[in-house]
Amino acid sequence: MDKEKTLESEVGSYISTLLRKHFGKGPTSVYVTVKHPFITIHFRGLLAPMEKLQVKQEESTRVLATRDLMMLDLKPEIIQGLNEVAKIELKEVYADWHLDKETGMIIGVMEEATEVPENWPDDSNPEAVRKEIMEASNKVEKVRTEWESTG
Repeated sequence: MDKEKTLESEVGSYISTLLRKHFGKGPTSVYVTVKHPFITIHFRGLLAPMEKLQVKQEESTRVLATRDLMMLDLKPEIIQGLNEVAKIELKEVYADWHLDKETGMIIGVMEEATEVPENWPDDSNPEAVRKEIMEASNKVEKVRTEWESTG
């Protein structure tokens, strides 16, 4: 991994290139969050012209079925690629799509042995972020009873 780039930017670049290669179009933006044991990759603007037409004609199930097949085929490549690019060892990979908003998310579950450093910006307050997440979880009735932290 290039020392000038962050883990998140390396993963984002890899996923963007992979999606462009297999979907014929890359996402307009990619946001990566890494916190053991999870990695989340959220992307926007990944709807090809043919898919837009199908969604417009209320044929979203066809688009989702095709994407499910594509992701099934891509899972081994994602697992191998993230290991090569970022030394992240995944044991599970999931994908979900929101076609109307042209967004998607890949969630990876890391192997227990994978160590990922926390990269909080210097001016951030990790405890305040955790508090916000707990409050948001509370609002959607998914209350966290505990929080594991190394920082």
